[in-house]
Amino acid sequence: MLIPVQPADPYAHIIQSVTTGLNCANTRRAYSCALRAFLAWMASEGNPPLTRTVATAWRASMVASGASSAKINLYLSAVRKLVDEAAQSGWLTDEAAASVAKVGGIPTRGRRMGNWLDLEDAKRLLALPNVHTPRGKRDGALLALILGGALRRSEAAAAPVEQWQQ
Repeated sequence: MLIPVQPADPYAHIIQSVTTGLNCANTRRAYSCALRAFLAWMASEGNPPLTRTVATAWRASMVASGASSAKINLYLSAVRKLVDEAAQSGWLTDEAAASVAKVGGIPTRGRRMGNWLDLEDAKRLLALPNVHTPRGKRDGALLALILGGALRRSEAAAAPVEQWQQ
């Protein structure tokens, strides 16, 4: 019986060369997603040479698809990183890389989505745990860590206790 083999990811080498220098795992994940989308779009367009016109057309296609300005700007940042890496590796001339890097983002308008705390909300949240019990002390410390470090929940959950300081 033959076991089906998954085809190799054709973009893995390119994406790895771009994301290797990034420190944050969330940024690596977001850039990987953005680069896969960009490279797939390029393939659907017949793999044109990477130029300012192509990058502008990709931005326009994202706008037409209804993507948010934050998503478009993030994806353009990933493409700028790709172009920078390509120029440093000799795959693109510096002039071509500079022209692609100049493709502007989309202005962000409107209000912030999600739940954002102001100073008073943060103070009320920090006052909730009962600091006279071990569980309350733990909860208060975690809340202080999250708020003070502007951490995502996943980052706070993954932080080793050995790295914490008073």
